[in-house]
Amino acid sequence: MSLKEKRVALAGTGFLMGDPANMPDIDFPEIVELICKEDGRYAPRAYDFVRQGLDHTVKELRKQDAKRAAKAFHVSGPELLDGMRV
Repeated sequence: MSLKEKRVALAGTGFLMGDPANMPDIDFPEIVELICKEDGRYAPRAYDFVRQGLDHTVKELRKQDAKRAAKAFHVSGPELLDGMRV
């Protein structure tokens, strides 16, 4: 799939709004590649770092709050920063 075709596949989906039910069949490294081609300010490793931090934060928040365990939810900026502190 070409870069243009991938951009079209992302357009009109829930991807940008974070709706997992409408996510296109493109994996995270492919999405990062698309982003980096469009805007090269950040290295792909930076996206991996934030993604890993988000995954860890979500896991910890679900342990702390049973209401969050059953469904997708928003993680605030302060929650993400707290979750990324070691």
